Amino acid sequence: MVGYLFITVFCVGYPVYFLSRWGQTIGKMVAGVKVTRLDGSPIAPKHAWLRSSVDIGLNLIYLIAVSYVLATWTGPEWSSMNWSERGAELEKRSFVFITSYWASQAWLWSELVVLLLNKKRRALHDFIAGTLVVTVRLPGRVTFRTEDRQNRMGAAITYRIHEGPNAASAKAFLEQNPVSQPHYCIVVKTPEGNYCRDERGIYRE
Repeated sequence: MVGYLFITVFCVGYPVYFLSRWGQTIGKMVAGVKVTRLDGSPIAPKHAWLRSSVDIGLNLIYLIAVSYVLATWTGPEWSSMNWSERGAELEKRSFVFITSYWASQAWLWSELVVLLLNKKRRALHDFIAGTLVVTVRLPGRVTFRTEDRQNRMGAAITYRIHEGPNAASAKAFLEQNPVSQPHYCIVVKTPEGNYCRDERGIYRE
């Protein structure tokens, strides 16, 4: 029983925790995709719970079925049986188990069908939670180009100028390079615009 409980808690808790915290499970991190809201903003814990709500319900039904069978079990020692034999006994002794199995199959296939029939490739759980799976745009490399000094409003300002492939790379680079001294600015030029950081913070020109 402890094993079934652990599997249920893991199957429920793993995606909810990772999506709530990072918007990605380990598999999604490897695949380079992320779960966001429809407007592209990060999801909140409620979205992660809603996204997994049907799976949570099906897992709970499965756990109830197993608990009932074990509570009324009078056959051979449960631990002496393999997984296939246990599954066969669950099918014979619990209508709830059979129902949960076919409900899981129906949910799995309906997820796939809905995923394939819409342009944004949203599965049913995405429609329930108001989420979308997007490709993560990895920051590219930022390269130093030159350093320039200009006089503005009576002050000599130093501009350390770089180039980057996109806005994501510029923001990531500037976040990693804080500026504390006055009259000093880090600039990253990208096709999407120039991004700067000085003692006031990060901004776009």
